[in-house]
Amino acid sequence: MKRSRESQAASSEAPAKRRKAGQACAACRKHKTRCELPEDLNVNEILRCHRCKVLNVPCSFEGTNIIHISSGSGGNAAVVVDSTPGTLDDPSPSLPRLSTLPDDPNHLCNHPEVYNGVESPYNVPRGYSQPVKSARDLIVEDLLPCPLVPWGPMSVPGGFDWTEAPILAVTDLSNSWSIKKPRYRRPQGQAQDQYLSNIVSTPQIKRMLEIFDTRYAPWLCGHRLQSTELLDLISCTIASRHLDPLTQQSIGPRLLSLTERIFLNNLDSVVPSMESIQALLLLSLWSPLLTGSSTDEQSSHPNFILTAVNMAKTLRLSESSIVVMKLKDRREQYPHESTIASTETRLWVLLSTVESMLCLGTGRYPDSERSAADYKSLELFPSTSTQDRERSLRLSLSGQLMDLAQIGSKICLLGPHDVPHFYEQVQEILTRMDCLYTPLAPLPLVSQHDTFYFHMLMLKYHGCRLLTTHHALRELRIVLEGNKNQTWIRAKYHGTSIVSGWGRDSIKSAQAVLMTVLADNNDRLLSSCPDSTLSMIAFAATWLIVTNFSMHQLKCPPLGSACDRMITATIELLARLAFGPEHVLAKYAHVIATLMEVWNRRKGEVLVGEACPVSDTETPSTTTAVDEAEKAPTTAGSSPFQSPADWGVSSTDIFMDPSFWASFMDNLSHTSTDWDTMPVPSGI
Repeated sequence: MKRSRESQAASSEAPAKRRKAGQACAACRKHKTRCELPEDLNVNEILRCHRCKVLNVPCSFEGTNIIHISSGSGGNAAVVVDSTPGTLDDPSPSLPRLSTLPDDPNHLCNHPEVYNGVESPYNVPRGYSQPVKSARDLIVEDLLPCPLVPWGPMSVPGGFDWTEAPILAVTDLSNSWSIKKPRYRRPQGQAQDQYLSNIVSTPQIKRMLEIFDTRYAPWLCGHRLQSTELLDLISCTIASRHLDPLTQQSIGPRLLSLTERIFLNNLDSVVPSMESIQALLLLSLWSPLLTGSSTDEQSSHPNFILTAVNMAKTLRLSESSIVVMKLKDRREQYPHESTIASTETRLWVLLSTVESMLCLGTGRYPDSERSAADYKSLELFPSTSTQDRERSLRLSLSGQLMDLAQIGSKICLLGPHDVPHFYEQVQEILTRMDCLYTPLAPLPLVSQHDTFYFHMLMLKYHGCRLLTTHHALRELRIVLEGNKNQTWIRAKYHGTSIVSGWGRDSIKSAQAVLMTVLADNNDRLLSSCPDSTLSMIAFAATWLIVTNFSMHQLKCPPLGSACDRMITATIELLARLAFGPEHVLAKYAHVIATLMEVWNRRKGEVLVGEACPVSDTETPSTTTAVDEAEKAPTTAGSSPFQSPADWGVSSTDIFMDPSFWASFMDNLSHTSTDWDTMPVPSGI
């Protein structure tokens, strides 16, 4: 019997979808599930999301009075509801009550007047053709903080928040700039390219392998690669960036094409082996440099490090440390077995450490972890030289640093009631990092062989600490923003300003990253840093520029001319070290230079119209000197990003510049900031 059209239409009607929360609750964020709101927001009931209500578990919405609802146009609306009060102090009478924010996310970006006098960093209204799903859909200026929320992201269609995965966002944004550039068609591998010797001569192979062994292999912390055709091919592909541009453009694409044909295109059918694991490890650390290639093509491969970890688990490399511990007293009886187990343990620790490093700041968590037996086995590794012992120590410290950074990235603020516990958790991680810093700090000075690499380990330390405090500040912002009409900036723990302490810690860590890379004059080794290390440098510079804008919005003094010049010096260094416009160094230099140019424009506008606040003890002559110093033309230039070949190193002697020291001393007089009485933008 056929059903009537009316009954078919009635049965085909889907139930109305529940509204999605634009900002998920803590439980849904932790489990990465969709956070939906009840169909009716009843102010007389305790508010919980649909999932928490069904499971009868605590919901962070219970402790807030502002709920972000995803609108149909792709934006978010913030609606005030009555709920259980939090633990912050009484709201300040100077802050207006926000009952609702615009549904249209373009409203904030296209109409600067809603900022109540705080202008947008854009010269022209910013429009969006579609919802933003990743950092590739942004422009560089979208990294700057929203004038309504210091350190908060710009409001964009789809509610994309780049601060959730800052390293990934900076990387994707730099790659999107590369995609927009005109480029040559990628040369294809020739039919006769079946072996490495078909592409380059024997002397060239020997030369490139020497380059790899001296500049790249030390990053493997003493792990010795096997001598195979595949590993030699990948090593030469990575080292080919050091060839002259004409030669590199000729053989680089052919080397990568051969690698793809004999290895990458058949990963699903590759039998797990030590050779394939090491090959994937190298490709995870250094992406091949292709002049005129598409970034999409370079990033279309699967996650190499995840595949390598799965292969290592299949070969049970994670259990090698147990074998080492069992044979530690019988090494003379079983020398061959002990050596194999020690080598496999070192490879496993290196592999899991690299995976943890690549996951930092990307919103992903590693599938591998290091055990206490792994670290103990590194101490038992048979080493015959001081260099081997130093590299074992470096690998062990790197793993311990990643352990702490990984724990710090998983700490969640469940609601206003959880602020004390959240603060104590973060402080515990920072204290443990301080304990790791004690044995780590002297190593760059006392090392006999790996001085540069211990310097880079210190850079990673400061970068991991920055990511930890950045994550903690973000958790405070997204959970406490708008709670009881207070800004998250005024959150306290036993009378101590949380944001003030973590903010200063973040600034010190970001500056330490740049100071470490600028203090080392070894350009030859700096250019061979893994891509993840370069990403951390770019994020540190970006964070300092974002902080300058945020401090300006809070009517506080910026970080000063010394910090600005350090960022400019970092841009010049990255551009100088870049092997070409497609090298990751050139891409990061473009992103930082664009942000710095926007900050220089804003800084000039401040001096002309707004004037930064000065202390009561400052003399008029000092103020004039600072103004004149800031009005001076900047080295960043007003033109778009130039090619690295067109960039030059500034010849200005910073120590002979009186205006610099005037600005420096002016900022010293504003180092003590009262975060309680600090003026807040009226739109917050």
